[in-house]
Order: sequence, then structure tokens, then C-alpha cells
Amino acid sequence: MKTALTVLLATLLLNGTVLAADTPAPAWGALELLQRTIPAGEKRRFSFQEVPTFEGSFLNTAIFAARGAQPGPTLCLTALVHGDERNGFEVARKAFSDTDARQLSGTLIALPAINVNGFRTGSRYMPDRRDLNRAFPGTVRGSNTSLIAGIVFDT
Repeated sequence: MKTALTVLLATLLLNGTVLAADTPAPAWGALELLQRTIPAGEKRRFSFQEVPTFEGSFLNTAIFAARGAQPGPTLCLTALVHGDERNGFEVARKAFSDTDARQLSGTLIALPAINVNGFRTGSRYMPDRRDLNRAFPGTVRGSNTSLIAGIVFDT
């Protein structure tokens, strides 16, 4: 049985409604995301980094992406910005799991665990003791937390 959230997400994405678009839409096709290709009508799960490194371990998070068969809006779900608030992980996972990319109009991108270290340790905060929620849009010249916020915001 689908949850109300899943039904709402599916309705929004299947509708393909865009509020204001006076310019012609670009051709619909595969999604290029972090040097990976998700063909229209398909979905993929992958790590943010292709090859995990010690320096980039804070970015070793999962990304779920579904590219609809038809054009439409993009919805990005983020979860675990606070590592101790774990319910969002299951919401993002379930929304992705219940999405049929062949029936989808648009794109669903889910980042189920942005604060991976906080998730692993059960901590609300990032390793530098900052609150990721307060760091957006972030910057590459700031703290570890600001760097992650910037990468997520710009990606």
C-alpha cells in the first residue's frame, strides 16, 4: 500500500506541470548527473563519489535518481541533514522505490543521507560540530560543513 507522501510525489511528477515556462523546453533525454547517465524511463542508485577516498569520506553518500520517460519538473528530496533525524532516510528511500520511471513525467533525485557521518554516529552535527542545516547555500572556501552544503546546493 502506497503512503500518502508517495501518492503526492507521484501525482506531482506524473502531472508534469510547470508553473511558468515561456521558453521552449529542451529535448528530453538522458540525465547526466555526477558523470553518470540515467536514460529516460530508468532509475539508478549510486554513490556520490565513484571511488571512495579518505579525504572525501564525508561525501560517501547514496544518490537515487529516476529519469522519467516524459518531460516534466524535477523534485529533489534531501534527508539526514541532521544525522540523528533518521525518518527522512526511509521517506526518500520509499519514494524512490515506489517510483516507476517508465510512468514518470519529470525527474526524481533523492539524497537520503546528506550528513553521512552524523548518520553513522547518531549525531545531529557534522564532524566539525556545525549544523549543516544552517550552512546552506555553503561555499568552497568555508568550513567542512559549508563545503558540503555548497556541493549539495550546486549539484
